[in-house]
Amino acid sequence: MREVAVAVIVFALFSFLLSPLLTASGSVSFVDGGLGLDVYVVALEGVEAQGVDNVSRVVEGVQAAVTALDWEGYKYWWGTEQAHLGTVNPGGNYTYWEESTMWGGLLGGYVKLLFPVNVSVHIISDWSDYRSIVESAGESIVINVHGETLPVPAGYTGEAWVGRIAEAMLYRNLTWVHVGGYPFYYYQQEDSGLEEWGELGFQQLMKHIGRANVTCESPSPSEKAYLSANAIDALIRGTWSGLYIEAASMDYPLKKADFEGKLAMNIWNPGVANYFTGAVIAFKELDNQSSHGFYVHVGTLQTFGSEGESTDRDFWRANAGCASGLWAVLGRSVAEYKLAEAEAVIMKAEREGRTDGLEEAYDLLNQAKAHYCRYSYHEGVITHTYRAIVKAEEAQTPPPPPTPALIDILGLSVIVSVILGSVIIWRKRNS
Repeated sequence: MREVAVAVIVFALFSFLLSPLLTASGSVSFVDGGLGLDVYVVALEGVEAQGVDNVSRVVEGVQAAVTALDWEGYKYWWGTEQAHLGTVNPGGNYTYWEESTMWGGLLGGYVKLLFPVNVSVHIISDWSDYRSIVESAGESIVINVHGETLPVPAGYTGEAWVGRIAEAMLYRNLTWVHVGGYPFYYYQQEDSGLEEWGELGFQQLMKHIGRANVTCESPSPSEKAYLSANAIDALIRGTWSGLYIEAASMDYPLKKADFEGKLAMNIWNPGVANYFTGAVIAFKELDNQSSHGFYVHVGTLQTFGSEGESTDRDFWRANAGCASGLWAVLGRSVAEYKLAEAEAVIMKAEREGRTDGLEEAYDLLNQAKAHYCRYSYHEGVITHTYRAIVKAEEAQTPPPPPTPALIDILGLSVIVSVILGSVIIWRKRNS
């Protein structure tokens, strides 16, 4: 494995060479050989939580989601028939072939991508620290354990503080995780008591991305929504295989139609009329804007296990919300790295003159870029860049064209043959 400094240089160089969508990206930084990320858990003394029973269990759910990364790092696996590549890039990013023992070996073999990460969890119990994070932190995740209650530090009105949060999400790639109930329904200022905001609080946030009239009212709160295929791909087939949430009640969902082009992942399947009780939203003003944070929404009030039993809602909502936020932030950065890596391997093949078969590699790379714009970081970007790298490595030097001298010799021989043939025919006719 090469030095981390080399990885940073390679990443910076090839990110520059990629399309403008990547040059404006929100990649997290490399720290100690992996991707570095801070997770801030806002648990302030004296703040009255709403929609949450046990703040301590919320904190434990967050910590469990981060701990899952400590076992192997950020990972994703998928079945494939492609050849084994081994370690193909600097910086500790491994792509390798494994024999599968899952489901009795029916998969035959699969490819697993591992990416080292360094995620630090900070419990924020001080108001000044909370204020400083929102005012200045970037490339990080903030999780509000107080549920429906938004803490507002001294010196800010509720509206002004929401504006600060929106600014951090839009321009400093801050990701905000809501862990249960109606988001921003209450606010509590540092020097006063709890106030009810109603729908206005969430609308204050969403107006910054042109969604000022959204609400979280559910057409069918008693209905259950089951874990989505997107979440299975992003979380279960990734780092968070232990996520124990089969279903969730349809409380306080987001309406799919309100977030067209901004839905990065639905955690649970849409219920009646396409409502999402859990989702990851790209918090951006423009459709082609790639540098932005995410809003992670967990509106449900109850989670359920595989047998339909109620589970610890505080723990599992926080666990799912944190895991989804980590997937969005780290997954985007891993996808960007893989795009840069594929571009580098293709360019290397071109420099070496191995252009025969390279068209397919370029096509796969372009498909991967399109998937990136649709937030398909795993099934889209990782698999397509992997295949693009395989095709680039398999590309061959085309056979050299005939040299001019050889062409002249071949041409002369044809002319001589034609002349001799004509002479023979003429002689036969006149003999």
